[in-house]
Amino acid sequence: MERVEVSWTRVAKVYWLVLWRGMLFSFLGALIAGLILPFILSPFGASDFLLVWTARAIGALIGVIVGMAVFRMLFDKMFSDFEVVLVKPGSQTDTIDPQ
Repeated sequence: MERVEVSWTRVAKVYWLVLWRGMLFSFLGALIAGLILPFILSPFGASDFLLVWTARAIGALIGVIVGMAVFRMLFDKMFSDFEVVLVKPGSQTDTIDPQ
Protein backbone atom coordinates (compact mmCIF):
# COMPACT_ATOMS: atom_id res chain seq x y z
CA MET A 1 0.00 0.00 0.00
CA GLU A 2 1.43 3.33 -1.02
CA ARG A 3 0.71 6.38 1.08
CA VAL A 4 -0.25 9.47 -0.93
CA GLU A 5 0.19 13.11 -0.08
CA VAL A 6 -2.69 14.87 1.65
CA SER A 7 -3.48 17.58 -0.87
CA TRP A 8 -6.25 20.19 -0.71
CA THR A 9 -7.92 18.51 -3.70
CA ARG A 10 -8.12 15.20 -1.86
CA VAL A 11 -9.30 16.91 1.32
CA ALA A 12 -12.03 18.67 -0.68
CA LYS A 13 -13.18 15.36 -2.20
CA VAL A 14 -13.49 13.74 1.23
CA TYR A 15 -15.15 16.83 2.72
CA TRP A 16 -17.65 17.03 -0.12
CA LEU A 17 -18.59 13.36 0.22
CA VAL A 18 -19.20 13.71 3.96
CA LEU A 19 -21.01 17.03 3.58
CA TRP A 20 -23.53 16.21 0.87
CA ARG A 21 -24.29 12.67 2.00
CA GLY A 22 -24.64 13.78 5.59
CA MET A 23 -26.99 16.61 4.65
CA LEU A 24 -29.07 14.49 2.27
CA PHE A 25 -29.54 11.49 4.55
CA SER A 26 -30.08 13.64 7.65
CA PHE A 27 -32.73 15.64 5.83
CA LEU A 28 -34.51 12.51 4.61
CA GLY A 29 -34.37 10.89 8.04
CA ALA A 30 -35.66 14.02 9.77
CA LEU A 31 -38.39 14.44 7.16
CA ILE A 32 -39.62 10.89 7.60
CA ALA A 33 -39.48 11.14 11.41
CA GLY A 34 -41.19 14.55 11.31
CA LEU A 35 -44.03 13.19 9.21
CA ILE A 36 -44.52 10.03 11.26
CA LEU A 37 -44.00 11.37 14.79
CA PRO A 38 -47.21 13.46 15.05
CA PHE A 39 -49.30 10.49 13.93
CA ILE A 40 -47.78 8.34 16.66
CA LEU A 41 -47.96 10.84 19.55
CA SER A 42 -51.14 12.80 18.73
CA PRO A 43 -53.61 9.99 19.59
CA PHE A 44 -52.09 9.95 23.08
CA GLY A 45 -52.88 13.63 23.57
CA ALA A 46 -49.28 14.81 23.27
CA SER A 47 -48.86 18.57 23.55
CA ASP A 48 -47.04 20.66 20.99
CA PHE A 49 -44.26 21.12 23.55
CA LEU A 50 -43.79 17.35 23.84
CA LEU A 51 -43.87 16.93 20.06
CA VAL A 52 -41.19 19.60 19.57
CA TRP A 53 -38.82 18.18 22.20
CA THR A 54 -39.37 14.60 21.05
CA ALA A 55 -38.66 15.66 17.46
CA ARG A 56 -35.45 17.40 18.58
CA ALA A 57 -34.27 14.33 20.47
CA ILE A 58 -35.06 11.99 17.59
CA GLY A 59 -33.44 14.45 15.16
CA ALA A 60 -30.24 14.44 17.21
CA LEU A 61 -30.24 10.64 17.29
CA ILE A 62 -30.80 10.50 13.53
CA GLY A 63 -27.92 12.95 13.05
CA VAL A 64 -25.52 10.77 15.05
CA ILE A 65 -26.54 7.58 13.28
CA VAL A 66 -26.40 9.19 9.83
CA GLY A 67 -23.02 10.75 10.61
CA MET A 68 -21.52 7.39 11.53
CA ALA A 69 -23.07 5.76 8.46
CA VAL A 70 -21.64 8.46 6.18
CA PHE A 71 -18.15 7.93 7.58
CA ARG A 72 -18.61 4.19 7.07
CA MET A 73 -19.47 4.95 3.43
CA LEU A 74 -16.31 7.04 3.20
CA PHE A 75 -14.17 4.05 4.13
CA ASP A 76 -15.86 1.95 1.43
CA LYS A 77 -15.50 4.63 -1.27
CA MET A 78 -12.82 4.33 -3.94
CA PHE A 79 -11.92 7.79 -5.24
CA SER A 80 -10.25 8.17 -8.62
CA ASP A 81 -6.71 8.40 -7.24
CA PHE A 82 -6.96 7.31 -3.57
CA GLU A 83 -9.08 5.72 -0.87
CA VAL A 84 -9.40 6.38 2.84
CA VAL A 85 -8.35 3.38 4.93
CA LEU A 86 -7.67 2.54 8.54
CA VAL A 87 -4.21 1.08 9.05
CA LYS A 88 -2.96 -0.55 12.21
CA PRO A 89 -0.06 1.45 13.72
CA GLY A 90 3.31 -0.13 13.03
CA SER A 91 2.05 -2.20 10.11
CA GLN A 92 4.40 -2.47 7.16
CA THR A 93 3.38 0.09 4.53
CA ASP A 94 5.20 2.21 2.03
CA THR A 95 5.18 5.67 3.58
CA ILE A 96 6.06 9.23 2.81
CA ASP A 97 6.94 11.73 5.49
CA PRO A 98 3.76 13.33 6.84
CA GLN A 99 3.89 17.12 6.79
